[in-house]
Amino acid sequence: MEYSTENLQKLISFYKSDIQNGLLLDLVEEHRQKWGENRFAEPKKESILAKIKNHLLEMMNLVLLFVAALSAYLAFLNDQNYIKTIVVLLIIIINIAVSMFQENRAETALSALKKMASPTSTVIREGKKSKVPSTELVCGDIIAIKAGIQIGADVRLIEASSLQMDESSLTGESEPISKDANFVSTDKIPLGDQLNMVFSGTNVLNGTGKCLVVAVGNQSQMGQIASLLENQSKEKTPLQKRIDSLAKRLTIIAFIAGIIIFIVNYFLNDIPVLDNLMTAVVLGIAAVPETLPVIVTLSLIYGVENMAKQNAIIRNIPSVETLGNATIIASDKTGTLTQNKMTIKNIWHKARNEWTSGPLSDDEQKLIQYFGYASNASAQETNGKWEVYGEPTEAAIINFLIDHHLYKPETAPKRLIELPFDSTRKKMTVVLADKIENQYLVITKGAFDRFVSTDKKAQRIHDQFADKALRVLALSYKKINTIPEQLSELEENQNFLGIIGMIDPPRPESKIAVKEARQAGIRPLMITGDHALTAKAIAQELDIYREGDKVIDGSSLSALTDEQLDKQLDKISVYARVSPEDKLRIVNAWQARGEIVAMTGDGVNDAPSLRAADVGTAMGIAGTEV
Repeated sequence: MEYSTENLQKLISFYKSDIQNGLLLDLVEEHRQKWGENRFAEPKKESILAKIKNHLLEMMNLVLLFVAALSAYLAFLNDQNYIKTIVVLLIIIINIAVSMFQENRAETALSALKKMASPTSTVIREGKKSKVPSTELVCGDIIAIKAGIQIGADVRLIEASSLQMDESSLTGESEPISKDANFVSTDKIPLGDQLNMVFSGTNVLNGTGKCLVVAVGNQSQMGQIASLLENQSKEKTPLQKRIDSLAKRLTIIAFIAGIIIFIVNYFLNDIPVLDNLMTAVVLGIAAVPETLPVIVTLSLIYGVENMAKQNAIIRNIPSVETLGNATIIASDKTGTLTQNKMTIKNIWHKARNEWTSGPLSDDEQKLIQYFGYASNASAQETNGKWEVYGEPTEAAIINFLIDHHLYKPETAPKRLIELPFDSTRKKMTVVLADKIENQYLVITKGAFDRFVSTDKKAQRIHDQFADKALRVLALSYKKINTIPEQLSELEENQNFLGIIGMIDPPRPESKIAVKEARQAGIRPLMITGDHALTAKAIAQELDIYREGDKVIDGSSLSALTDEQLDKQLDKISVYARVSPEDKLRIVNAWQARGEIVAMTGDGVNDAPSLRAADVGTAMGIAGTEV
């Protein structure tokens, strides 16, 4: 069922719920049995003996076991010591111990996901509100949400007021999402565009809402990621595959050499059969490099230490060598290639030309100061370093003021009234006390299309900003002598002042890294949950996207069969608005071609593809532990 496109009343009826009173208590257990508990399914844990058995069946270990058995047999026949047998068995034990130590990451990933689950939820049952552990939520529950809480299940919005969500844990994109309970879509759309849905593990930044629980546990979006993680099979690295191949070849060579030696001695030399057999076996054993696994491990550990000096922690030792063989680097955008920090790039005051760098004019200073007055972000200086608090868009304004030495909260006019941002008006308004002119200063900021302006130049500048994938905010103001009784009148008859354009800029080192990757024969790709226009702009700046390349979004990707995708792989350099399943599919498609894929990312949504890739590189702090 597509919860975002289904009629809300049908969903409520389907789950036998009620908007005002919620579920009847008698139905709670019935729904839990029917649609499952709100917990991630526990993977069946492999016993220690089973793990040891699996490692013993690896080719190199089988060869070493064979060598140990033969050396023990020869030592027994010749009444010699068993030093060689003991050494070989110790090597096997060391190999298995190191491998088992590395395998704990699977269980760690699932436990990290569990930590991201909301501890409690406010639920309405039989008309009464109560707080319950989120693990007790069932499909059909009606829950109330507000700023500061984490969502405990996937829910469809029934009503919402100024509701803004942080979905970065799921989509990887840090920009707040304004939700709308009245949003209607008849087509399947990416998660980030489902404005009438709120997902498990995401956080409420602003506003309130009432919601219908539609998916719990492994059926939720976060649960589906957990399932993808659980179902990932453990692939051997290229180095491990080559060692296995070498072990097979050496075994065959040793076996053939032993037969040849036995035959030659049998027909050309007068040697007893038992002694002849012993000689053939000893020479065959000598051809097997028993210490190869230890030597390889020690060499890789040296590489791990060198990487640690570069602040890269290697969890799976053979990955050091695999990274050196990578032919494809598929990277997330936000927080990986970019700074995950919205930054003002362009300013346009209606009386000025466009500003992109350098000192600000008086008009531009006034415009940006007004934006600061109408922002709820704040900053605190500690030991000469500023810490900015607030949602990314408003934090970008405060950071800009700080960078241009204009942030002076102690001299800012006092805020008297605030009309908060909501998804219908797409703007916010503040009323300030103008002590100098003994008037009230009214400032409104928001989406450009919500400001009445017939200025063709303003529209042209806005379009230029949008073409650069900048997020545009507009501002207007007026001065009044008295505050009207109807506060909605505050936003009428204002003077349009200008716009600012902001973007999450690339990291300074990203362009250099992409250039070096291309020079090394590695193809860089961008895989992101962000919009196609923004993704293309950043990819073009970093030289990931080149003339003639393609950008494809999640919806278009889903419409392609695996054969169609394979034909277009070489042309596509940017994948936008994709889901965790899409990322996994892209990685698998390149691997099917025999490419060694390195995947980088910093969010929970990247976790399945990070594990599926030949090398998964987790960056930043948002979901990295997963």
